[in-house]
Amino acid sequence: MADLAELARGRMSPDPAERTGLHRGSRPQSGLGIPQRYEMSGISKYSNRHSLLDRIYMWSIPEPNSGCWLWLGTLDKYGYGIFSVGGKKAFAHRISLTIHGFDLASSECALHRCDNRICVNPEHLYAGSNADNMRDKVQRGRSLAGSKNANAKLTEQQVLEIRSLDISSSIAAARYGVGISTIQNIRSGYRWGHI
Repeated sequence: MADLAELARGRMSPDPAERTGLHRGSRPQSGLGIPQRYEMSGISKYSNRHSLLDRIYMWSIPEPNSGCWLWLGTLDKYGYGIFSVGGKKAFAHRISLTIHGFDLASSECALHRCDNRICVNPEHLYAGSNADNMRDKVQRGRSLAGSKNANAKLTEQQVLEIRSLDISSSIAAARYGVGISTIQNIRSGYRWGHI
């Protein structure tokens, strides 16, 4: 992804009017502006001659209630916007954040404040680590932690019982049909730490 970020930065002019082919009166000036659906004369929206910023604006549409710029292009199997940059798959929200002047290291994630996977509005995006991304996922209830996981053998109630029982791990393991290490990991907080 670092090479995609460099490609994005290298193709951009510092002047927004030059970058987009639009001029000051062409779009609202609140914050970073709202993308307008537009066509550039003589160039198909499928052309490779568009800059990355043009492609973000062409394939997104503003949602007036939330302020999200909704990606109308291709989605991956997880529901995130994607498109091709230099023959490689790129996430639309990550490219949007990069071309609007935010530096992303290859190890960083582009996270959504709005919790809308198809949003490419850079005002709704921020850079964070993978740990930040996982923490955000759990806080918003999108993780398969605990009994939401189809492979879970215990419920939240059983885990609370295991923690409160004053019996050996081997007896608890036999009672609940799990391994001794599972009981020890639950008691130490290494497993089922979210409750």
